[in-house]
Amino acid sequence: MFDLESVPFSRYGSYLAFSILPGTRQGLHLKPGLYMRAIHGDAPAKEIFLVELVDCQGTPLDYQIETSPEVLRLISTFGMVEICIAQPQVVRVRGTRVGFRLSRQSSIVISQTQDSWIINIPDSRRQFLVSRLSGAVDIEAPWTGTQCETAEIVVQPDDQGVCELMCEEFRAGRRPADQSKAFAACATQVREEF
Repeated sequence: MFDLESVPFSRYGSYLAFSILPGTRQGLHLKPGLYMRAIHGDAPAKEIFLVELVDCQGTPLDYQIETSPEVLRLISTFGMVEICIAQPQVVRVRGTRVGFRLSRQSSIVISQTQDSWIINIPDSRRQFLVSRLSGAVDIEAPWTGTQCETAEIVVQPDDQGVCELMCEEFRAGRRPADQSKAFAACATQVREEF
C-alpha cells in the first residue's frame, strides 16, 4: 500500500501520476484531495484534475484508498472507483455503484463527438482526449471568451451500476488509444509489466 501524500501512484514509463495534495502547494491554493498530475519537467502547473467520488446528486463521498501496482481503488460505503494507468499516456477510470468528478480551473474544453472531448490545459502544456466508455457524462465548462473558467466532468453509473472514462494525454496530433480492451485486461497487463 502506498502513502499517496509521499509516493504517487503511477506506472513505468508514464509521466502521469496520482497524489494526495494539501490545500497549498508551492504557492498555489488548491482544494485538498487526490489529483491526477502531469509530472513532465516542462509543465509549469502539474495538477491536471482533482478526482472526487460522488453520489447520484454529485455530492462528494468519503473514501478509503487501496493500492496495488496496477490499480488505485477509492472505496466508499456505497461503491468504488478504480484507476488504472493502462498505457503511459492513458488513464482508465471505472466507477461501480458510485460516480466520480474530475475538475480543474482554467482550461479549454472542445467537444469532439457526443462521447469525447478535448481538454486543453495551457498552464500545463498538455492536452487530453476524454472519452466516455460507459455511464452518463455531464460536462460543465463555462466559457469566458478566452478559456473555460472551470471545467467539471461528472460521470455517473449506467443501469448496470458501472461508469468508465478514458483520459488520453497527447501533444498536437494523436494516435487513437485502443478502447477495445476491458478494464480488467488493462490492469492485468500493467501488473505483468510491473
